[in-house]
Amino acid sequence: MKKLIPLILLLAVMLSGCKLNDSIAEIKERFINPAVEKAKTGNVGSANEKTAVISEFNIITDRSKLTPFTAPEIVGKRLSPEYISEFVQTSSYEKLIPFISSWIYGTEGSLLGTKYGLISIDGTVVLDGVLSAVNPLQIIGADGKPIKLGILELVKYDAETGTKKSAICSESGAWITGFDFEKVIPMSKGALCISNSKDNLAKCYSRDGKVLFDTADFQIRAALAPDSVSDLAIEGNDFMKIKYSNGQHGYIDATGIILNLGAEFPAYHTDNRAFTEGIGVICIGDSWRYMKTDGTYAFDKFFQEAHSFVGGIAVAREEGTLYIIDTQGEPLKAFPGVTELKIYPNYIYADGQYLNRSTFEHMQVNGINAAPYRDGFWAKAENGIYAQAQGTDPVFLSGAKDLLDGSGGLFLVKLEDDSTAVLDKDSRAVAAGGDLKFVTDAANDSVYVISGKKLLSSEGKLLADGLFVKDGEPVIAPFSGLGFCSDGYSVGWKNAENKWVFRQPLDSGD
Repeated sequence: MKKLIPLILLLAVMLSGCKLNDSIAEIKERFINPAVEKAKTGNVGSANEKTAVISEFNIITDRSKLTPFTAPEIVGKRLSPEYISEFVQTSSYEKLIPFISSWIYGTEGSLLGTKYGLISIDGTVVLDGVLSAVNPLQIIGADGKPIKLGILELVKYDAETGTKKSAICSESGAWITGFDFEKVIPMSKGALCISNSKDNLAKCYSRDGKVLFDTADFQIRAALAPDSVSDLAIEGNDFMKIKYSNGQHGYIDATGIILNLGAEFPAYHTDNRAFTEGIGVICIGDSWRYMKTDGTYAFDKFFQEAHSFVGGIAVAREEGTLYIIDTQGEPLKAFPGVTELKIYPNYIYADGQYLNRSTFEHMQVNGINAAPYRDGFWAKAENGIYAQAQGTDPVFLSGAKDLLDGSGGLFLVKLEDDSTAVLDKDSRAVAAGGDLKFVTDAANDSVYVISGKKLLSSEGKLLADGLFVKDGEPVIAPFSGLGFCSDGYSVGWKNAENKWVFRQPLDSGD
């Protein structure tokens, strides 16, 4: 009742046209008292009576000011007017590019997943949204940089079984496998596709789609530890790691032959590491040794701990001390008291220090102790920082106090006022703001700048506006120079001229 009276009072003022200085007594007599009486008797009027009073004061909309909704223009073609649920392989696609078809929501509105489809390089839909993921495969090379394999992993979710199954195909679409695999792991040879992990069943496909080996043909498979087939992806110099059911380890080649089986040198190891630069690392009991690809020892030395070679040097422990050794097992530098010693392609890490691989002295840029970044090293100086990419001269970035990232002649820095900017080698600002980062093209090694929802070139030129980002990351990485964008009504790919090459209405999903 108490809540009803103020509402009636407000309505009374509106209905009567009274001004605020009207007599309170008149308002009470005309409106409040009758309303209170009706409330006491329960007679508050009929629905029709209430509707009639309210509708008398509806505002008439000037419909001449309204414009009809114009649906976003569809950009792109279709391989077929029918829904395309199966991929048809052909090299005429040139390059396959994923796109988001729709989202999958739970009963409470939470986002459960995303559906993906595929288009060709000219924007033709070749597969509708039947995929739950599209993953370009890559490995890390000896120089520490990613190597694209030219293979896509396509993932489907089976609602009936609640499981995911994967297939792989070439980026050109020239070949594809069936959706037969539980897991796909990139390898230097191509891709290890596991169909039954428990039974160690897997096939390795080359980059041109040929089956390099099938573990179903390995006679030794029955002796392997269950769920150990993924160890085959730890490989180098044509040998892969294996683990036996008794817990021991070994090496196997693509034909299924065990290294040193029946030979005088050990085929079974307490542990081992992948071959690199023609040398593997094995452990027998508590002793580590280095082995060549012919199964013989690389040199006649034992170590308490040993690691793989990186650029002709390796880390080994002898009598409690960590050393850097050469390919003959000779110590090059002792590191007494150091607890963590790792070798990278361009430097050595020793308990927080970054050392030169040749001199074992602290890495420096312009005579100042330096730290690594993506392309080289950087050092803080007065009124700025120095950055030096591998094989280039140092550049001075004026006004910067910290290097957050750097690639291809661009540097993401924190300035003295704690704001961020992307500078070129001449300290000119390519972009500025708090929401900046570098992103690498998923199909090649090009590096772009993301500024909010803008995709910029290395020269700061706007490539695509309206980039579709989530938590500061693009929902799909740039692909072959294209940016995946959204305008709130539609999603698709834009080219380097900020023009749609593929665009479709935004589907809220299931």
